[in-house]
Amino acid sequence: LQEPEEVVGAFHTALETLGDKVLPKDAPSEHQLCSQVLSGVSLFLIGMNTCYMGVETQIGMGYAKKGQNLPEWTFTVDLSFTILFGLELLARMYVEKRAFL
Repeated sequence: LQEPEEVVGAFHTALETLGDKVLPKDAPSEHQLCSQVLSGVSLFLIGMNTCYMGVETQIGMGYAKKGQNLPEWTFTVDLSFTILFGLELLARMYVEKRAFL
């Protein structure tokens, strides 16, 4: 059984030996991958929020015709989207750092 340091060292040696065969030079960096994932998350959240706003508007019209307020759960869903968008923004700021500005 090899020591963990030996295994890690052998792995690094193998990566250096294989070089471009394992990771081509044009492979996306970790930063680029994180940015792409965040873009996907943003797109998903925007799509879900857009669908929800349509549903909320449809439901709201029925309540408005009756002179009633929207149900409480609509506030909870709105707040959830706000929190999720805020977390996505913080994650993007963390990943992109100065490039975000």
